[in-house]
Amino acid sequence: MEPLTMMVASIGLQFFNNYANNKKNKEIQEKQREFQRAAAEHDFERMRRLQAESAKLALELEAEVHKERVEDINNNYDTLLENFAHSFTVRNWPLSVLPFVMKGESFGSLFNGTTQSVNLHCILTPSNCEWFNANFYDDIDLRLEAEMNSKWNAQSTHPIVYYGGAWNRRTDRTGISTPKNIDLVDIDLIKTSLKNVPVVVITPYFDPWLHFKVKMWGMGEDAGAPFRIDIPHGEEVNGSYQEPAKRIFSFDYHKDKYELTEEFENKTVDEFVPYLECLIGFIADKYFWSMYNLAPMLPITLTNELSLNNRFSAFFAEKYKILPHKETDNISSIKKNLDYVAETSTLYTEEERNRIFESLHHDYIRCIGGKDNLEMTDVEFINKLNELTTNTSFAGILEEEKESISQKEKMGVWFCASNNEMLQRIINTQSIHNIAADTFIYEIKNEFVCIGAFFDKEKRKMYTSESIGDYAILMNNGQNTGMKQISLSSLKKDEYHGLSLFQDIDCSLLTDMYANKTKWLKKLIVRHNEMKDMVTPYLKDAPIKNVSYNILRKWAYENANGAECVSFVLGYDPKRAVYYIVGVSSDNKNIFSVCSNTIDEKLINCFENNLVLTIKL
Repeated sequence: MEPLTMMVASIGLQFFNNYANNKKNKEIQEKQREFQRAAAEHDFERMRRLQAESAKLALELEAEVHKERVEDINNNYDTLLENFAHSFTVRNWPLSVLPFVMKGESFGSLFNGTTQSVNLHCILTPSNCEWFNANFYDDIDLRLEAEMNSKWNAQSTHPIVYYGGAWNRRTDRTGISTPKNIDLVDIDLIKTSLKNVPVVVITPYFDPWLHFKVKMWGMGEDAGAPFRIDIPHGEEVNGSYQEPAKRIFSFDYHKDKYELTEEFENKTVDEFVPYLECLIGFIADKYFWSMYNLAPMLPITLTNELSLNNRFSAFFAEKYKILPHKETDNISSIKKNLDYVAETSTLYTEEERNRIFESLHHDYIRCIGGKDNLEMTDVEFINKLNELTTNTSFAGILEEEKESISQKEKMGVWFCASNNEMLQRIINTQSIHNIAADTFIYEIKNEFVCIGAFFDKEKRKMYTSESIGDYAILMNNGQNTGMKQISLSSLKKDEYHGLSLFQDIDCSLLTDMYANKTKWLKKLIVRHNEMKDMVTPYLKDAPIKNVSYNILRKWAYENANGAECVSFVLGYDPKRAVYYIVGVSSDNKNIFSVCSNTIDEKLINCFENNLVLTIKL
């Protein structure tokens, strides 16, 4: 059945169904039945009224049907046009791989979990020169496909889908199938059908000297415009031939000037393939870096692969030295540029790297409004610069800045009745401040005082937004010296044998604080011994969790049962090494009981000296 016939038949069926089920049609049928009853009763007045009402309903029904008819025609017309457009696209598609297949390949690795990025698609088209297409295009295309599949496949961090042998615009020339000269309209058709898919299309082009037309899309804001890569070549100036200063290929490629010697043919394929691999790799690196912050992959290849032409290595290495974030007026861009240089460091000379590091440092200080505004949150950036630079003078400046920051450092103080309380303090602090640390390391200063801090894998101290780096831990250590490290992933404690990570401090004040806290703890234990028999049944199945004043207040309001207030008592069970809070409703029917490894300082202040918290309702 023809598409138009199918459309008409579909529309007719819809009209019939809509008409049969239409509410107004049912009303008309009811009016007709009522009209027949009125006629049988000879009620002519009612007959005239019913006839008028039926006529009005019929007009309204026809208007509705007409409206639906127009809407259905328009909708089906749009669908028909879309089908025709799809059919036209498929019929005129320049590749042997259909658009929906390419879209599926784009997201396949993302969905199956082999990568966390969307594949880049790459197509090399024939040129606008018949002799180049006939003699070189197929060989370059297929060899390039083999190179891309071996280094940039779906299992790599930078997956590229290269469509070798996929261009289907071909002609029979003296019994041999050869690619037709490129029609740039074909590239526009590919872009229209794959506008949201990351694609790069490369076209060798002669006008008359060789250059490359590159068109990209689906890779961010900067990928929409086509660009041209000119290839240096010899030129005639005042009748004499001038050799270019920097030659990339062994031969100059001109649309009308060529001699197909054996050396020319071999060199063309041997040089075009590594050059195009570098070009595609460079584009891919820019895409994966900007979209996914993945370190460039080609520089490693340029360094390690002996098969790549040295001229190409130097040519593309210079392109990598252009920082991706030209605007360095914000901290994020500066940090990303630093990451970029660190990942591509082998491409820079030592002098170039140090110069960039100093420039980024200058921009960073400018962004924060001067050195006086350096805070603990800036230490990570300064540490990274210090690790990367080889300029001793610049490293000295960075050390001075770190020293000035350390003077602003604040110290947290934890009282810990047990080792479990210390672990709980560590967990709570890391969670509240979102500290991306690897270990917690502490040094025992005396029998009652430790100094600890959070560290990353490189043993760099981590700070909170309040500039707290070190924590004084007041607990009974059982020894006077030593260092411990706690893995934050497993909470396993081990001896730490590295150099001291903490400065010497005056522990006398901290020791006095420990003595005062110990007195408070002893009061909790005394209270526990006094009411042990009464509270023990309540604590048998009590959960172990952190408690805040708001939690107690909420429970009091929900369980007061008309009382004016609800009281909670605080105690410490030395046998279990846990704090606990017990509360009872006024009718003694509802019991609040919870155990905790630590008690929040704000909540401690709420209980005051009598260790009882009364919440008035």
